[in-house]
Amino acid sequence: MTNDSPLYINERNYDAVYSFPINNDGNYLLQLKFSECYYWDPKHRYINITVGDVQLLGDYDILADVKNITAIDKYYLFTIKSGKLTINGKRVSTAEFKNGIVKIKLSMRNNTSKVNAIIIIKLTVDDYMYYLDNNEVTCRDI
Repeated sequence: MTNDSPLYINERNYDAVYSFPINNDGNYLLQLKFSECYYWDPKHRYINITVGDVQLLGDYDILADVKNITAIDKYYLFTIKSGKLTINGKRVSTAEFKNGIVKIKLSMRNNTSKVNAIIIIKLTVDDYMYYLDNNEVTCRDI
């Protein structure tokens, strides 16, 4: 059980593209929520996640990070400025980020992986600097 338990009730376990309209320049936090309640051992579920053409997770296996029935979140900071999106230190191509639409693509190996929730939060400059200064959220996992 977590404080966010309702977020872990549903899951998306199929290839998909989620589109989020973000028309304002700024700094954002992308939060990906995962849990595993079926398998007990690693090497059953793998997921690839990209934002536009920038890969965030490749063949990610939650059970390689945590044990069964445990939630884990992955965090990424990204910036939108003058119609350009930068995440993980890489600029998303203009073909993949246009008209203010952030596309998050999920692809699974064996159609068995899942993500429970995708959350995008706009950060204030102070929040963004705090995360950078304290390494609480980086382009790596927490």
